[in-house]
Amino acid sequence: MKAIKALAVNGLIFLVLLVMLLAAAEAYLRLTIPGSSSESIFEWTLDNSRYKVMKKNTRLIAWGEELRTNDLGFRDDRDTVPAKGEDEYRVIVLGDSFTISGGVPFDKIYSSLLEQRLQRQYANSDVINLAVGGYNPVQYQAVLEEVGLGLDPDLILVGLFWNNDFDRGREATQDLNYRRAAHGVDMPEELSGFRALYVHRAWLWRLEAKYHAWFGDSEPSPAGKRDDSGWLDNLDALRQMAELARARDIPYVVGLLPPNWNYTDHRKRVRRVLDYCEAWQIECIDALEAFITSGLAEPEYRLNLLDSHPNARYHEVVADVLAPRLLDLQAIRRSDAD
Repeated sequence: MKAIKALAVNGLIFLVLLVMLLAAAEAYLRLTIPGSSSESIFEWTLDNSRYKVMKKNTRLIAWGEELRTNDLGFRDDRDTVPAKGEDEYRVIVLGDSFTISGGVPFDKIYSSLLEQRLQRQYANSDVINLAVGGYNPVQYQAVLEEVGLGLDPDLILVGLFWNNDFDRGREATQDLNYRRAAHGVDMPEELSGFRALYVHRAWLWRLEAKYHAWFGDSEPSPAGKRDDSGWLDNLDALRQMAELARARDIPYVVGLLPPNWNYTDHRKRVRRVLDYCEAWQIECIDALEAFITSGLAEPEYRLNLLDSHPNARYHEVVADVLAPRLLDLQAIRRSDAD
């Protein structure tokens, strides 16, 4: 009985200390990580063929930084995209949340950094960010056709986040967003209960994931399953965008943006994309090796402990990789115009 009592006391002390440690960690994270607006930047609507869009003319806070959209519903520091000037050199950038990059100031994301570098060579340069979180190349193509080409670009840049851009095919992508827009099916859930705690979002979710993996008591939702057609449909979308660009004599570049975890494990996956680019004569620029050789660990390129989206340092590397080629293409375009 004494041994059992001692074990119980020690167990209680351990639990109290564990709760105190988690409470201290929770307080630390909440004090050091800036907060975000409770409002979502997205809306699901039947008024647009993509069904999922970003709200127009909206301002909210993402991890302490303003996230602002223009009247087209894309991230911008302007209320509207002005009509293209006679001597303007215009670049449009298609992509997903890694290109929007909520939590990073607008002037420090790679599309803005590229604009700054292009303007050093030709002041009348403009880079327009047309990315939408959660999109894939199938939807990039829709944005290009619905909005991008109408902006009369001189260069089309696709920020391809190949870690998840090939998860779903064309039909599955449209079906998911349609069901959300029409019926609210599979809508993203708000975090609640212990899952809303910062310590869970930073660390404890791994324990929960291992628990479910070990005991097999949960199934992934249909929205989370990868579609086998994802590679074919999204690679084909990259090709169709290239053909649209060639038909209009617009340079078309695909920048391959790596995830900021397990860099070396991704070489095989990115090689598959590069092989496709070579086969279809699509200019693809791989940023992965620049991150591997930078000498910095993957977490140093993440926004914070709760969000693995890129930080400003990540965007600087991407801009360093892409800028030389974009500057060359800009010079060629300006020379042809002259």
